[in-house]
Amino acid sequence: MGSMDVKTLTICTTILLFKFIITLSMQGNSRFNAGSRPPEDSNLRPGASEQSFGLQTNAEKHLIEKEMRWNRIVANDLENIPIGLIIFLVSILARSNEIVTTICLILFTVGRLGHTIAYAYSLQPYRTVFWVIALLSVLVSSINSIVGSFAN
Repeated sequence: MGSMDVKTLTICTTILLFKFIITLSMQGNSRFNAGSRPPEDSNLRPGASEQSFGLQTNAEKHLIEKEMRWNRIVANDLENIPIGLIIFLVSILARSNEIVTTICLILFTVGRLGHTIAYAYSLQPYRTVFWVIALLSVLVSSINSIVGSFAN
């Protein structure tokens, strides 16, 4: 039926996929509001700000800041989620300790979800705390992978 760590990887990856799709939607919406989409996208949302890649925007400062915030959330996801999931997959392939891998996967997923929420709502130090939780879970899993690969 599959091991606990494989099931957890499947569920956590799916959760992170949906989180990423929602994050991209929020980013796209904020880009429309800030006028930073390509000019041809103006037809996609009648009544929205003029779109000019943000070069000629009349958007209010808070809309531009919100767009920048969502851009950074997406960039942070792209920097952290792929390598994290690769490390967890390697941990499974190395037949590492299944319980350690499972716990780290759950902490990674919670950390990434919490990081996004904290970043979106300007919640410091929580943003950093969630980022560190996710980072430490990947580091522990990488050590678990090394131990597992030499123990089996």
